Amino acid sequence: MPQFDYTAQDPAGNVSQGSLTATTEQDAVRALRAQGYSVTNINRQAAVQAGAAAVTPLSRQAEGTQRPAFHARVGAKDLAVFFRELFTLLNAGVSLSRALEVQSQAIANIELKQILRQFVPRVQGGTPLSSLLSEHPEVFNPLVVGLMRTGETSGGVAGMCQLVSEYQEKEFHLRQAIKRQTFYPKILALAILLIPSVPTLILQGPIAWLGIWLRGLMMASPFVLVGGATWFQTRQYRKTRKGRQAIDAFKLRLPLIGPVLGKLSLAKFCRALAALYKAGIGYAQALPLSADACGNEAIGEGLRAAVPRVEQGEKLSEVFRRVPHFHPMVLQVVMTGEETGNLDTMLDKVADYFESEAETSIHQMTVTIGPILLILAGILVGIRVIGFYTGMLNIPVE
Repeated sequence: MPQFDYTAQDPAGNVSQGSLTATTEQDAVRALRAQGYSVTNINRQAAVQAGAAAVTPLSRQAEGTQRPAFHARVGAKDLAVFFRELFTLLNAGVSLSRALEVQSQAIANIELKQILRQFVPRVQGGTPLSSLLSEHPEVFNPLVVGLMRTGETSGGVAGMCQLVSEYQEKEFHLRQAIKRQTFYPKILALAILLIPSVPTLILQGPIAWLGIWLRGLMMASPFVLVGGATWFQTRQYRKTRKGRQAIDAFKLRLPLIGPVLGKLSLAKFCRALAALYKAGIGYAQALPLSADACGNEAIGEGLRAAVPRVEQGEKLSEVFRRVPHFHPMVLQVVMTGEETGNLDTMLDKVADYFESEAETSIHQMTVTIGPILLILAGILVGIRVIGFYTGMLNIPVE
C-alpha cells in the first residue's frame, strides 16, 4: 500500500507532520480526521517531488499576482458558493490545501480567486485557515473567522464550512428581497428626474437638453455643496464609535424606516448567534461576533456591554432585557430556548420572522410611495405639456 506524507493540525492548533499507509489519499485524510486532526496538506511519497513541482508554479503565480485596479466585490453569494464547494471537497476526503487549490481555479469571482491562490502555499506550510481569513476583513467578517477557528479547534472544519455557507445563503436571500422590493420606487424616482427634460430632448435636440441639465446643476450647486459637505462630515463622524452609535440610533428613530431597520438588525443578530451557538461557541465569545454581524452599532454596543454580565453567569434572557432597542419577542424566544436547550433553532425561527416582517413592511412602503411618485410624475408631465402649448401659441399665463 502507498505511503502518504501529511501536514495536519491537532485540536489544540499544533501543526504536526508525519506519514501513514492508506489505499487512497481520501482514505488517508479520513483516517487522520478520525483521530481528530485537520489535514492541511497530504502527498503520496512516490509523487512528492512531482506534487511539489505542480504546486510551485501556483505559488509563484500567487506571489507575483498583482491585484487589478478594479476589484470585483466579493458578495454573500460568492462566499456561499465558495464555502459550499469547500465543504463538499473536504467531506469527500480531499485535503484542505488541495481543496483550496481546486477552488482557486474554479471560483468565478476574480478577487476571491486571487486571495485563494495566496492561501494555498501558506496552508501547505501549516498556517491555519482562520488566520488567513482574518487577514482579509473586507471579505471575511469576524463571524466567519470565529466559526472557522472553532472548526479547527474541534476538528470539524468541513462542518463549519457548511454552516458558513448556509449563513451566507440566507444573508444573500435577504439582500435580494430588499432589492426586489425597492426596485420599483427607484425606477419611478429616476423617471421623475428625467421627465422634465424629455420634451426638450425630443423637440430641440441633445445640445439644448444638455444645456438644461447644466443650468439646473448650476442653480443647484449651493445645495449640492452643502449636501456634499454634510455627507463628508457625517462620514468622518461615522468613523468613530460614538458617531456610529449616534447615527445608527437616529436611524432606528426614523418614522417608517426605523422599525424596518431594527427588524433587519435583529434578524441578522439572531441568525449569527444561532450559527455560533450551533458551532459550540460560548456566549461570551458569541455575543461580540453577533453584535458585529447585526449591522447596527447602537444595538451592537448594548450587546457588547452585556458580555461581562454573561461571563458572571447571568442568563442570556435577563441580559437582553437591559439592551436598548431589543424586541420583546427575542427575549421570549431566548428564554424558551434556554429552557428547552434548542436555542439555535428558536433563534433561526425568530430571524425568519423578522426578515419576513421587514420584507412585508418594505413592500407596504413601496405600495404607498409608488402612487405618490406616479402622481408627482403626472403633475410634472402636465406642467411640461401646458408650458409647451402656451409657449407655442404665445398664450400669456397670468
